[in-house]
Amino acid sequence: MDTIRSGTSSGAAIPNPDAAPAAAAAQVADHERRMARAGGGYSHFVKFLKVVLPLLAFGIIGLLAAWPRIQGGDQSENRRDTGELEMMRALYVGTDTQNRPFSLTADRAVQSTSEPGVLDLVRPQGELTLQDGTWIAVKADRGRYNDKTGKLLLLGNANLFHDKGYEFKSDEAHIDVKAGNAWGDLPVTGQGPFGEIFSRGFRLFDSGATIVFNGPAHLDLAAGLTDSGGPAGATKSSPGPSGAATTDPEIPEAPPTVAERPAPEQPTAEQVQR
Repeated sequence: MDTIRSGTSSGAAIPNPDAAPAAAAAQVADHERRMARAGGGYSHFVKFLKVVLPLLAFGIIGLLAAWPRIQGGDQSENRRDTGELEMMRALYVGTDTQNRPFSLTADRAVQSTSEPGVLDLVRPQGELTLQDGTWIAVKADRGRYNDKTGKLLLLGNANLFHDKGYEFKSDEAHIDVKAGNAWGDLPVTGQGPFGEIFSRGFRLFDSGATIVFNGPAHLDLAAGLTDSGGPAGATKSSPGPSGAATTDPEIPEAPPTVAERPAPEQPTAEQVQR
């Protein structure tokens, strides 16, 4: 069974990978017992994360691989001074591998001829309709996708919204589509019918089978979601440092260098004249 590990238990830290196997197993068991006592509210929260967050990382994000094949748009030109191919107000509509409709838009898409397969996006937005008729939307100020490595970097106001009322925000998100991992080291906030969650970052492994919210993390459950019938704001927090997952060898310990990040948006000649 897939598990989600959250840094939100009452003082229960995610097991140290260097601890003895028996001790680590005991810590895991204790952590899960504490989570079970959180009641139906926590179970509802976990169920949501196991469905929606993997869709964010490897559903809509995987669809961005279609950007290099965009054939439409209001304006397309070859920027001879830089050797870049640029498209304004780009739009792509289609279906994914599960025949679910999606749409992708960007104010501007730029592909450099010196870096084949690398695409910089200005204000990218994506929307995916699920099989039950609900939809998920994701957007950010900027993005860079590398078709060869299968890695996507989202920068500035990265936002996930589910039409059931769930929303997650952060200023940076890294997705390795091929490896099935995603991570971020900037603060994450989330809200929805379950309540609110705050953390210093996140780690997603095995295509969403395990999700870690780096501490200090704080979860406030909404009223009516706990088995004990307690008031709103039933709080679970972890005052300790980031969990052991932050040092997983498959996850970079630092964000990409400046050279790997998309350059800040430059004003066009028309904007300067105005």
